Amino acid sequence: PLLSKLGPFHAILVDEVAQATEPATLVPVLARGCSQLVLCGDHFQLPPSCASREALARGLGLSGYERLVSQGVEPLFLDTQFRAHPKLMDFSCDAIYGGRLRSGIDAAARPAVCGFAWPRRAAPLAFLETGGPKG
Repeated sequence: PLLSKLGPFHAILVDEVAQATEPATLVPVLARGCSQLVLCGDHFQLPPSCASREALARGLGLSGYERLVSQGVEPLFLDTQFRAHPKLMDFSCDAIYGGRLRSGIDAAARPAVCGFAWPRRAAPLAFLETGGPKG
């Protein structure tokens, strides 16, 4: 009700759009209207969560972003990341992004968390048993 009084928006920015179903992305755009639409996301990351088998069968497991890319829309690749430790970024850089991803931070900016016995302190990565069901 409050937003309906605002009228159409000039611009809408949808973040993590590659993880959103098409209706989740399109409904706000169609309901509010806008003259500019910015879609931010990474189609190499997790797909939309879709629990319905029927919805999956009808194509809702594919995000609108991924559909646009599959139709030839060229995404702008942001080649520098500033979140993860450089050692953690190395895997995705090589395995997913073909060596094109760079780190914008030094390893010293992401020190290993104290109070945990890291298997290799130089690479802050560990796989832990969480007590969940095995299988």
